[in-house]
Amino acid sequence: MGRFRQAAGALLLAVGLALLTAGSAQSDGDYSFPSDPTAQLGVFPYCQCNDYRCKASPYRLRLTGVSNGTARTMKICYKFILNGCVDDNPCCKIIGDRLDKVDFEVQERCSKAVRQVTYDGAPKTFAFLTQYDTGVLSVRGIGATNGDAVGKEICIFVNATETTCTTPAGLCQRGDGTCRYTQFESSSHSCCATCLEGLNPPPPPPVSPCDCLSPLIDNHSKWRFKFSMSESIGQDVVYIFNLSVNEKATCIPVQYRPGDCCNQAMDGVSLALDPAYAGLVKYVRVYTADGKEMRPDVVQTAEAGLSITLPLMLHTTDIPVGKAYTFEIAFAQKDWADTEKMPCRQSQYEPSLPSCDYWIRGWQTAPGNPMEVLTPDEKTAGCCPEGVVSFCSEKIKGTCNPRLSDSPFRLAYVNATSPTGIRTTAVTFNVTAQTPSNPIGTPDCTRMSLQSVKLYITAEAAAKVASVTLNGLAAAYSVKKDAAGDYIDAAVPGSRPGTGIWTVNLSERFSGTDVCAYQVGQFTVCNYVLNGNNGQCCTMGDAPVTTMKLPFWTYGR
Repeated sequence: MGRFRQAAGALLLAVGLALLTAGSAQSDGDYSFPSDPTAQLGVFPYCQCNDYRCKASPYRLRLTGVSNGTARTMKICYKFILNGCVDDNPCCKIIGDRLDKVDFEVQERCSKAVRQVTYDGAPKTFAFLTQYDTGVLSVRGIGATNGDAVGKEICIFVNATETTCTTPAGLCQRGDGTCRYTQFESSSHSCCATCLEGLNPPPPPPVSPCDCLSPLIDNHSKWRFKFSMSESIGQDVVYIFNLSVNEKATCIPVQYRPGDCCNQAMDGVSLALDPAYAGLVKYVRVYTADGKEMRPDVVQTAEAGLSITLPLMLHTTDIPVGKAYTFEIAFAQKDWADTEKMPCRQSQYEPSLPSCDYWIRGWQTAPGNPMEVLTPDEKTAGCCPEGVVSFCSEKIKGTCNPRLSDSPFRLAYVNATSPTGIRTTAVTFNVTAQTPSNPIGTPDCTRMSLQSVKLYITAEAAAKVASVTLNGLAAAYSVKKDAAGDYIDAAVPGSRPGTGIWTVNLSERFSGTDVCAYQVGQFTVCNYVLNGNNGQCCTMGDAPVTTMKLPFWTYGR
């Protein structure tokens, strides 16, 4: 793959080596507390908690700088970064769900110097406490929920004339530029994640001059990266891929160079994205086999394509047989609207098919022990076996045009309501018209007339359909089932355009996710088909009902 292989090698050296030492690195700023819980009241953070460890929070603070503030003040700012929850630490989930307060251990002499504290640019209530052995600057009412603090800053405004307090070294108790701080879930102080900001990271291992082994993945590796499905959701096109391990794979030894990547430890996947679309991937999300979200590092360049680096190294023993990790890659429809394939370079292996070349980045492991990563050196290369992922179009059958980008119509979920005391539900959707901005298919559906709406719902909801209306007037419908599931087929009356509020009335109480329960990555959706032009147009889309609230067991550095 030429330049792509070289780029993969560079990523392995620049990013992957750091992961080799991540497992042995100490927690960010964890330090010892007295074994007697009552004695802990005499040291910062001066309260009795269930967990004081730094890893009891998914967040870390990083100093972003000292600058001029307003009204003759100096501003010391710290940014929240996501470190993640490495194990099932209940406090880490609690603080991830809600971060309410941050305390800093500071010099008592600076009590009169602090003028204001902001979070995400907004002033917050703060208190400077002087009744303890050291000063405490307590910032309250942060109210960050479900990871919302990531990327936001806490800024401390200090009177510029108090020069001994205008830097982290002067303000914070330690006096060396580092600052001890504690994150709380609330004023009840159940969880007190105490960290030290400003620790120097461990030095990286020496860089290896070796390139990576890049044989064909199907013959030389147990890892498999496969396309699962693609959907148009709202204003985005989402592609779903599965990463799994084929334990039955028969690996052929690499012939051209010493080494074996059959049981390689992996830290990322790269796809040969078309250079014209570098930078246009809207987001990438990764979920473990049990639905926990990982926060990958994503790099998009014209040379290297799309590079997805996981926050933790994976071994072939980490994914159970029959399970898979899920990769969710999204583009805005205005940038790329074709659900049949992603915008990739012409494949080196399947040049005539919609496909995308990729490689799995990682490291060799000891023979017979997939958990033991071999340290890369002049004789031990990394691994970047290459493969091709094909995009199939199994759901697109016949000669009708299914592309949402070619249709002037969109269907969106509105709500599901149930009157008090009555076991009925009205589920409403809105069909709107717009001008297609990027038609790419045939036949031409940009001026299609809408003739019927096909809406896939759960079997339980389908059994309770009582009526369907369009803008309050009855619409003819039937409830059917095909290989994709149960659906309502509702006709648009000939005298109406089909836009407006469609209501499905059910003779039982349902929530929106009880009616639309199909899961696409992070979304719960109702699949739909908008038919028109006497069968020539069959616009396929998804109406997201909700974004699933996934467990906040995120993994990251």
